[in-house]
Amino acid sequence: MLYIKVLIKTVNFKGLKYCVLLMMLVSSSCVFAQKKMADDHKLDSLSISDRISLRTNGVDWMMLLANFGVEFDLGKYNWSRNAIGLNVRANWNTKHTYNPGVVYNLFEVRGEFRNYWHTRKTTNDLGPHRHTYEKILSGRRRRPKHPRTTWYRGAYLAYDDYSFLFGKEGIQGQAYTLGFQYGVIRPLYIFQSGKSVDLDFGFSAGIALTDYEKYSHDSQTSSYITVPNSKTGLKFVPFPILTEARVGLVYRVGKANVYTKYRWRYDVDLKYQEKVLAELDYRAELRKRDMEYLKIYRFYQNKYDSLLIINMKNHESIIDQKLADTREMKRKADKAREEQARKIQEQAREQQRLERIKAAEEKAKEDSIALVDKANARKVEEQVRQQIEADKLKEAEERKLEKALDAEEKALLKQQAAEEKAMEKQMAEENRKYENEKRKRMNEAYAEQRKYDAEQKALQKEREAQQAAKEKKRQAEKKEWQRYLEQQEKEQKKKREEQLKKQSQSLNGGVDADAQAEAAKAEREAKKRAQEEAKAKAKAEKEAAKAEKEAKKRAEAEAKAAAKAAKNNN
Repeated sequence: MLYIKVLIKTVNFKGLKYCVLLMMLVSSSCVFAQKKMADDHKLDSLSISDRISLRTNGVDWMMLLANFGVEFDLGKYNWSRNAIGLNVRANWNTKHTYNPGVVYNLFEVRGEFRNYWHTRKTTNDLGPHRHTYEKILSGRRRRPKHPRTTWYRGAYLAYDDYSFLFGKEGIQGQAYTLGFQYGVIRPLYIFQSGKSVDLDFGFSAGIALTDYEKYSHDSQTSSYITVPNSKTGLKFVPFPILTEARVGLVYRVGKANVYTKYRWRYDVDLKYQEKVLAELDYRAELRKRDMEYLKIYRFYQNKYDSLLIINMKNHESIIDQKLADTREMKRKADKAREEQARKIQEQAREQQRLERIKAAEEKAKEDSIALVDKANARKVEEQVRQQIEADKLKEAEERKLEKALDAEEKALLKQQAAEEKAMEKQMAEENRKYENEKRKRMNEAYAEQRKYDAEQKALQKEREAQQAAKEKKRQAEKKEWQRYLEQQEKEQKKKREEQLKKQSQSLNGGVDADAQAEAAKAEREAKKRAQEEAKAKAKAEKEAAKAEKEAKKRAEAEAKAAAKAAKNNN
């Protein structure tokens, strides 16, 4: 605050005006340093200094408002286009030897959010603008004329403390402003170090919530007097306010100028380009496929709607039957696996029994060999050898059988898994088709409902127009009846005056008390008749208004009942 006061005291505002005018003249030439720009398709990262900029507004300096602002880009890449800023402007309690009769005090703190963009040529994928406001707020152009100009839009929130006195009474208080800002930035000069200066042209407008009180200046005592009961309390200003007009300078602290920043990501990132093009191709193919499907669906919808419902029910029954078959197959496979495991266990037990028998026979043979002579020993050995070979052949056959059973079990399991996977895939595809069909039918039902709502709204507007015409006609009849009563009253009054005049002339200027009494009685009776007619008319109008109100209620009830019936039918 002290810095702002010292700045206001020391600045030569007359010289500052000429500086701002010179700045506006120089903006038409926009001198650029011979500096190589970054590659159009290069994705760069910005340092902290590249994301900081300082700015000031020449229009505020011309209005004796010292101002300063700082801005910081939110993204760290050259395609990041959002930024936040903070501005301060002030002209508060300047020093005087007396209290002046003109007061111009203002202190404002403003937070801003901006979105920057460069214009680009309209493509067939994006299409032309349909409305004027789209062209103002969009970066697409048929023929971009100013490729180095940077556009911006944004919002701001400000707090103001003000005191103004330019006549007999002034106001002082606080205000909170929320609004929209729009403008352009043109490069002005680029230094050899890479830093740059830009021109900022734009405006800000918004709505204000303020709380102020009135005061006046007493020239005799050189003091300010608050007007009693003038404090308003917080209230909205009933019209939008232009809070700022900008013709200012922006100083870029880093080496990244305004042309290399705020780029379209499509122009600087080849990978992103490929991704966007692929997405556009996919959307076009999907849109084409959906249109073809929609044509086929609409062609067959009216003819085969009932068949579709029957097929959907049959489809659900088929799915249930397939699920039951799958569960039955799984149960049979589990049972077959259990039976096979049981057979393998029995074979293992049989093998163990045979081995025990073999061991016993070998032991018996050894004992017999020890008892018989050598001739019988060779015979016994030959028998034992044959027995061993037979056992080996039997074991080989058992192992072969076991391998065959294992292979058969694996093949069966693999086949069952493939069938289950195919079944799940088929069920998922059929469910997806059913959901798509259901969604489309719901969308069409919603469209019919919206159409019905629009018809009801048009019917309601027509009824309201008819009621308005009836009301207008009733008001015209009422005015005509009032004019008729006034005319009758004037004629009766004129007749009474003529009657009194004739009576006075017949009496040669004398006063007839009986004639005056009769005239007064006639006047009272006329007034009484007029009052009774007015009461009768008021009663008739009241009954007509009541009947019209009841008719309106009945019409609304009928409209609601019709809307509810249509909703239930849908």
